[in-house]
Amino acid sequence: MQQCRVVSGIKSPPPNPGTPASPLPFFQAPNTVVDELCPANKANRAKYNVPPGQLTENGMNQALKLGNFLRETYIESMDFLPPTLGSGCTPTFSSWLKSDSAARCLQTAQAMAMGLFPYGTGPPGFPNQPMAVLTEPNRFASLLAAPHGPCLAQQKADNAAYDSTRGEELIQQSRNITDVVSQACGVPTEAYTNVDNGKEGLVLGVKDVSDMLDFDEQQGLPRLASVSKQAHEDMTQLAFTLLQERYYSNRRQLLYGVAHFLGWHFDVKGAPTALGTSSIPPATTMVFELHYRAHEQADNGTTGAEQVQDEASAQEEAGYYYVRTFTWTPEFGQREVVLDACSGVEAGTGCRLTTIEAIVSDSVQDTGSWQEICNDVPFDQAEQMAQHITFSDDFADDTAATDATEDSGGDIVRTMVKWRRAGERGAGAYEAVG
Repeated sequence: MQQCRVVSGIKSPPPNPGTPASPLPFFQAPNTVVDELCPANKANRAKYNVPPGQLTENGMNQALKLGNFLRETYIESMDFLPPTLGSGCTPTFSSWLKSDSAARCLQTAQAMAMGLFPYGTGPPGFPNQPMAVLTEPNRFASLLAAPHGPCLAQQKADNAAYDSTRGEELIQQSRNITDVVSQACGVPTEAYTNVDNGKEGLVLGVKDVSDMLDFDEQQGLPRLASVSKQAHEDMTQLAFTLLQERYYSNRRQLLYGVAHFLGWHFDVKGAPTALGTSSIPPATTMVFELHYRAHEQADNGTTGAEQVQDEASAQEEAGYYYVRTFTWTPEFGQREVVLDACSGVEAGTGCRLTTIEAIVSDSVQDTGSWQEICNDVPFDQAEQMAQHITFSDDFADDTAATDATEDSGGDIVRTMVKWRRAGERGAGAYEAVG
């Protein structure tokens, strides 16, 4: 566990790292399991400045850059969010973030908040502006950490079935790739099943070693001896294919799952591809903006009562909500994305909210709700159970939901609403951070 200390008092502002113009590298140190998977790489492991599995200084800067983008877009440009949490101009503004229990996810939320409300935006007498980061125990984390909580048993069964069939078959077909890396590491590929007291397995072992190679490269550390650039790229492609075929096995897979769910395709040039999408760089953010467009009324001398017959037609006559979707990355900035179901819509006009609702409803109809898939207890029963359980240091739920929406006239219509599947606790608009 990382040791922390609290220093009281207000001093001069800390140095501002600014917003680098070049793309930022990745973002977390390798997990401790790589000491067993690749003992030959211990020299690199010792060069990280943070504990295993936690956010690196580069990752912190990357999250800060995301916060800067959100502030520039939704505060300084759109004038939507208040410049400070104490502005008093938006009484209903919800100033909180939600994060997974993993330390790096909590750190990401905190670093992003530092960019969104930087030093100097705090209340009088305290120039820092802390933001609440909400978590919940993994057992009940149905939104962002379901595979580690309510769906854990189902995920283990599904992963075991995949790993022993298609996963093992694909790895055996790729032994020319895995053996080069495993020999350099000093641990044969087939021995991955013995790592971490047998919890690791072949598929997760390939993923963790691939991550280790990626993290080292992006941290500016030398590549493992005898592993060529091509071997590294091949290992990354193999790991991505394995994880796409059994997604929801880690936190960033949630973004791929949401993308497949909505008909949203990632297309990063030069990145590994599988199942019709490319891999995404860490800190990739899905942004959903909810807008309202009013219909132009023709002045034909008729009254509103004559033009509309009931409440439903009156709403359609007045206008409609639509959703614009974007991807943000530190390297490429913000880019608009057109969902499959809205491919015929003119660029920049978004997708009608009713269409998004239909996509969600149809997808849930095809697969069943997550409670049905995971054989989970109803939420009200889970809440009753929670009253009788004491939790220690295991919190939960994935990184930072917060975003803004505005209409063509500049009026913001909704924000800070958590997106959930139909059948869960609420629905709305939304941002997901990986």
